[in-house]
Amino acid sequence: MKESQSVMTAANGIRVDHVGFGVVQGKDKKRFKTRSGETVRLVDLLDEAKRRVGHELSTRLINGQTYVTANEVDSSSSAIGYGAVKYCDLRATRTKDYVFDYDDMLSMNGDTAVYLLYAHARFCSIVRKSGKDPRALLLCNPGLIVACNEPQEKALILQLSKLTDVLELLMETLMPHHLCAYLYDLAQCITAFTRDCRVLGSDVEDRRVLLCEASAVTMRTCLNLLGIEAPMRL
Repeated sequence: MKESQSVMTAANGIRVDHVGFGVVQGKDKKRFKTRSGETVRLVDLLDEAKRRVGHELSTRLINGQTYVTANEVDSSSSAIGYGAVKYCDLRATRTKDYVFDYDDMLSMNGDTAVYLLYAHARFCSIVRKSGKDPRALLLCNPGLIVACNEPQEKALILQLSKLTDVLELLMETLMPHHLCAYLYDLAQCITAFTRDCRVLGSDVEDRRVLLCEASAVTMRTCLNLLGIEAPMRL
């Protein structure tokens, strides 16, 4: 594996980098191939991920376990399925080999795009149910977020504040796994916050709605940087 090399064009100052990648492996720890020994096509991996997610969403729709409508199943399946494949590839250190496993990448628990997307949708749902405009809340009271006292609130705010440093590290190293790690940590903070901090109907609803919006926007921005679409509801 060659080290990353950078070339700076003299004409317009555009930076062009050649970056090396590890090998995608199957569960047998060998180069990922079809049963016939042929190289697996990316389009086939994406289609299979979408198919599996579509089946899961359709089942949840029948059982009333999702906010996704029948008309949204196809688009949501694409967003989650394609996002899962992309995130699985990007969350590993770029130069290292990794094992491709559908069960792992499509899990709703752990460091997966599915877990991240549901955390994002959870906060979008809270903001939507509040019926409030986060921008208006912030304009009316710019210091609203500053007055947080709960540990989970503080942890979430601290994680949000790390974004600039992470983006600088990403640009410096061209290692997307740093942004993936940041997203996973943020999703865990979101999970803890929604578990321990009541938002709707609480005495500090405005503040927490604003915090939910800030978290959702941050997640959506980071996922978009990774080329992953973030549905507003799941």
